[in-house]
Amino acid sequence: MTKKLWSPTQQTVKNSLLSQFTNAVNGEGIGQFLDYDALHQWSIENPADFWSAYWDFAELQASHKGAIAVEDLDQFPGARWFPDAKLNYAENLLTTRSNKTAFVSIL
Repeated sequence: MTKKLWSPTQQTVKNSLLSQFTNAVNGEGIGQFLDYDALHQWSIENPADFWSAYWDFAELQASHKGAIAVEDLDQFPGARWFPDAKLNYAENLLTTRSNKTAFVSIL
């Protein structure tokens, strides 16, 4: 099957969080990522920089971010993300006041 079942409109792509993140990273002078493939390649080659930039973009709330984005990346599983960070998961999950589902629990 070679026919695409669906493609997003240009407006949907433009308004996506991925496009917003790419624009933010480009605006910070980190790089000029013109497409998904370039951003993806950067994330693979520079995971600490990528995740640090995403932390900032996502506006995570923390009393301490720490200087290290990832530790022991070669031990996957086993890598530690932002090992020095001090944050409250629930605070970040419930930051947005909306009618959207914040989390789902299945027992």
